[in-house]
Amino acid sequence: MDGAHKILLNYCLFVAEKCRDLDPHCFNLIAQDGSQCLKSTFAKKNCQLTCMVCGEIEKKYDVRNVPELLKPIAWLIGIWRAESGGKAIFPTIPVFTYGEQLDFSLPTSNLKALQALNYTAFAWDMNKHEELHSEYGFITIKPDTKEVAMSTVMNNGFVMIEQGPLRGKSMKLVLQDIGRISFSRDLPVHGVRFYSNYL
Repeated sequence: MDGAHKILLNYCLFVAEKCRDLDPHCFNLIAQDGSQCLKSTFAKKNCQLTCMVCGEIEKKYDVRNVPELLKPIAWLIGIWRAESGGKAIFPTIPVFTYGEQLDFSLPTSNLKALQALNYTAFAWDMNKHEELHSEYGFITIKPDTKEVAMSTVMNNGFVMIEQGPLRGKSMKLVLQDIGRISFSRDLPVHGVRFYSNYL
C-alpha cells in the first residue's frame, strides 16, 4: 500500500470512529422530533450519526422524516441482519442453518395512501450461500391506537396479513389472513411474529 492510500485509509477509519452516537437513545429522540438536531445541545454533542453531522444517511433511513403516525415504530427503521446461524427444523427436510436480513425503510415518495414503512426480508443457507426465502411488504399503525398491521407477499406464492399490539418497543403480530397463488405448494401455515428492540 502506498503512502497516499495508507493516509486515506487512516483518515477514513478516523472519521468512521468519530461519526457515531454517544447515547443509545439518539435514534428514538430524533425520530420523535427531528428538529432536536438543530436546537438541542445534547443532540448536537451526542447524536452526530443520527443527526447526519458527519455524512448523509440515505433518505429512506432518515428518521428525522418519520410521519407522525409511524413514530411509534420508527425504532424498526434500518437494516437488521443476523448471520449467527438460525436453525430450521422441519419434519420433511434435514436441519440447516440460515442467515436473515430485514430492512425497514421510509417510503421515498409522497404517496397519499395509508402511511406505512416499507419492509423487505430474505434468508439464505449459511453453508451453500443460496437464497431460501424473500418477502416484501408494508407495516403501519391504525390511527389513534397501538394496533400494528403488516402485509407481506412472499416468493413462495403466499400473501399474509398480520396484526397485533404495539407495547413500547415490541410488538406481537398474529396471522389474520393468508392467500396463495393457485399453483403454490399447499403448505400448512401457522404464525406469530415477534419484533422487539431492547436498546
